[in-house]
Amino acid sequence: MDTQADCQAWAQALRAAGCGPQLIQQLLCCRQQGEKAEELRLLEKQRALLLEQVHKKERQITCLDYLVHQIRANKPI
Repeated sequence: MDTQADCQAWAQALRAAGCGPQLIQQLLCCRQQGEKAEELRLLEKQRALLLEQVHKKERQITCLDYLVHQIRANKPI
């Protein structure tokens, strides 16, 4: 079983990974109960959410780049 220090370190790593308080609590509960499969499922779901956010931001940057290009080239949008 993890010590209190282990749980705190794990929670800190999860916060750094963008996990919210509710997800952190779920993951810590899974960890304490030895539910490795559920823990991995939750982490994979969080990863997918973060990746979708990255892709959304990439699309926004692409739109901005297009607008900048059009302005510099004196072209209509």
